[in-house]
Amino acid sequence: MKSEDMMQRPSTSISQSISGRIAGVNISSNSGRPGGNQTIRIRGYSSINATNEPLYIIDGVPGDINILNPNDIESVEVLKDASSTAIYGTRGSNGVIVVTTKRGKNEITVNYNTYLSLNTVAKKLDVLNAEQFLAVEDMIYANAKKFDPNGFASGKYIDPSVKRQDYLVGNTKGKRELFKMEGGKLVPLYDIDWQDMLERNSFSQIHNLSFTGSTGKTNYGVFLGYTNDQGIVKESKLERFSGRVTVDQTVYRIG
Repeated sequence: MKSEDMMQRPSTSISQSISGRIAGVNISSNSGRPGGNQTIRIRGYSSINATNEPLYIIDGVPGDINILNPNDIESVEVLKDASSTAIYGTRGSNGVIVVTTKRGKNEITVNYNTYLSLNTVAKKLDVLNAEQFLAVEDMIYANAKKFDPNGFASGKYIDPSVKRQDYLVGNTKGKRELFKMEGGKLVPLYDIDWQDMLERNSFSQIHNLSFTGSTGKTNYGVFLGYTNDQGIVKESKLERFSGRVTVDQTVYRIG
């Protein structure tokens, strides 16, 4: 997979960029938080005791792809057959992901790209409010005598209206104040939709700046990145600064 293909779908990690794009590679997420770890499996699971993690090769050296900025990737190649074992031995038995990063080029180039997005919850669960919940509780108690007469007669069920008296404002039992009297009726003090309390509309941004050039036998490149991905769940976010400097020197050229 080339860099151009990966950048068609901006993401905060390489695993997100290649998810669903390479045959035989299964990527699953065990967390919904921004930047959450993802599990990569090539050709399924091969062992229940040993690791099933593939071998990651970054510019010819084993490494961790989670620390890389997806914008710094030139190409990603997945070795899934016997060739991976032949080249890398038993370490490549679960497959090999070969990552090549961008390097300096012959011409002087300055690139800047940015990605901005506004995130919101696609669909909220339709839940009961406080009064509706209390109405359901009253209905259950009213039907208990019909559907469980023995249990009702033995005192198994407690009248919700009596139980709520213990939670009135100013109660002397040391319990939380959850209800108040209003027009001779118990009214809940709170009516909270926890979805609204936990979730939010969030803003995410990705900025990448690169400078590459050449001075005769030396190719150099400077790559900078900034990612700020605010999660939909409050207090969850990913903020990452990345920087790479590459220098390639041609010592002697034959011919």
